[in-house]
Amino acid sequence: MVAGSANVSVTLGGGEDASRESLPLPAYRGVPAALAQRLAQVPGAASAVGESGFPNGAVRPGDVDLVAVTAKPGVSPDVLAGRIRAALDGGQAYTIATGAARGDLANLSAPIERSNGQSLGAALIVPIVLISLFVLASTTALAVNLRRRRFALLRAVGATRGQVRRAILAELAVCGVAGGALGWLPASPLATSACARWPPTRCFPPGPPRG
Repeated sequence: MVAGSANVSVTLGGGEDASRESLPLPAYRGVPAALAQRLAQVPGAASAVGESGFPNGAVRPGDVDLVAVTAKPGVSPDVLAGRIRAALDGGQAYTIATGAARGDLANLSAPIERSNGQSLGAALIVPIVLISLFVLASTTALAVNLRRRRFALLRAVGATRGQVRRAILAELAVCGVAGGALGWLPASPLATSACARWPPTRCFPPGPPRG
């Protein structure tokens, strides 16, 4: 897939402290519709079609959001992408995506949403782990306290502290494996069913690979 550059370079600060950063654009730049004919002539390209109507599309008359290029059999997407980049004088003003990277072109908000999700996950993982450890410690202490007499009886007949401790840890391990299995068993078929019902789009056709 070929689209106008989805990023813009900006200069932050001034003087010696100035720095350049690349920021994602909220809308498509658009590329000339005639670019599809040019890319269709690239060696290894089977066809090239201009596509519009994507979310955040801001195309002017005579432009399209992007151009989807289909590779000929036996031509890998990476090889075709390299030839397209060479045909576009290095592709500096374009975004050329293959494979999973096409998803970022189909939804320009995806990189921002992914970054926000990673930041949110990093912020929440610490309290979640601490709460989980607190609940586990409290549950273990309660379970041991309720069976204090049983453990005292085991010690009376010759069991060592290590043997009692290993018995408790073994029970926790079994409970953890059982809990994980109970969560995985229903989740696996549900995830498979959801992926099977995922609607196909023009960006991810079941046919030949696109470059």
